[in-house]
Amino acid sequence: MPRSRRPRSTTTPRRLPARVAAEQVPPPSVLSGLVKSLLSARNVIGVFVGRKVRRGEEGGLALCCLVSQKLPRRQLPESLLIPPRLEWFPTSRRRREVRTDVLDAGSFQRQGGELTLGPGDLVRTPGRGTVGMVMDHPGFGRVVVSAGHVFTDPSWTGTHVHAPGTEPTVSMRNIGGASRGFQGALLKVVVTEDADYALVRPRGVQYCQNTFQDALPLGLPYLPTADDLGKDLYVLSHAGMRATRFVGAQGQVVVGSQGIIRNVLLTQGVTEPGDSGACLIGMDRRIWGLLVGRNKGQHNDLSVFMQVGVPLYLEGGTCV
Repeated sequence: MPRSRRPRSTTTPRRLPARVAAEQVPPPSVLSGLVKSLLSARNVIGVFVGRKVRRGEEGGLALCCLVSQKLPRRQLPESLLIPPRLEWFPTSRRRREVRTDVLDAGSFQRQGGELTLGPGDLVRTPGRGTVGMVMDHPGFGRVVVSAGHVFTDPSWTGTHVHAPGTEPTVSMRNIGGASRGFQGALLKVVVTEDADYALVRPRGVQYCQNTFQDALPLGLPYLPTADDLGKDLYVLSHAGMRATRFVGAQGQVVVGSQGIIRNVLLTQGVTEPGDSGACLIGMDRRIWGLLVGRNKGQHNDLSVFMQVGVPLYLEGGTCV
């Protein structure tokens, strides 16, 4: 006897949950337009790609908006409400959505500070910068890279190259608890909306390479993406290794009265004064970024890093 066929369902096919469709990050050309649109809204002063947080739990991918003052939706006029989702169209026939989230911006603080040098250090003066990485520079040779703001006045911005023979001497501390303090010649300082770094040529150091506590070699730079959100990371500070987690990519934060800093990486806030310039690495020891500060809000606490590719690209150098 022939097998009877199952009747074809006449019900509407089940739609995928919205969270599945929302997980795709818009391409750069679309993403820049969405971010620009959000930044044009009154009260929005920063945007980054992260995850929506609700009742303390992380959810799906979202464009996280930092606002100068976060208020309940019922207290806001319609003109100030940020839509919970934004649409974008990868093709003419398909529609995608990406969530939004709203966070209080809080205040940004640079993480500079004098570092106490130990009895085994090569110098006795307080250190100012933590070594982030070592670079082979096409003009300066082998140099160490740290944060630029620790060597300048807090209100200064721009680019300054010291003429040969006039470079000031600065004290620095290498990465990790077993590190050594040393002195170097400050060659160049850059503090702009897109970069915050200094180049220093070490003096009195027998070797100059990317190591942590003289034992952990660092690998090639890594360019993080939104797919890496939630990954475990480590900050190689002057005081040792600090564990953290990746929170946001390619964002923008407000730096006091000095404007903004763009294209930053955000982690859980774990850094302390004196850590500026410290290196952010993944579990594979590849370098992600260099610390520029910490941003604390009422419901968020973020360490802020410049992407490591910025000084490498601007200087035409290579990571050692």
